[in-house]
Amino acid sequence: MFKGSIPAVITPFDKNSSIDYEKLNNHIDFLIYQQSNGLVSCGTTGDSQTLHHEDTQRIKQVIITSTQ
Repeated sequence: MFKGSIPAVITPFDKNSSIDYEKLNNHIDFLIYQQSNGLVSCGTTGDSQTLHHEDTQRIKQVIITSTQ
């Protein structure tokens, strides 16, 4: 059973349309600080439909690493 807040993680981009991993880490830290019960990566707000498979895998790895 799911319980609590499980927000979708946004995928931040820089001015060159590259994934901004520093902002991604800051966003994840914020969501954890706010006591989210889970995180949804690369969903409809995560631009998964426009990212390469390697990018979505790296984003997921960043989230997993940040939550440990």
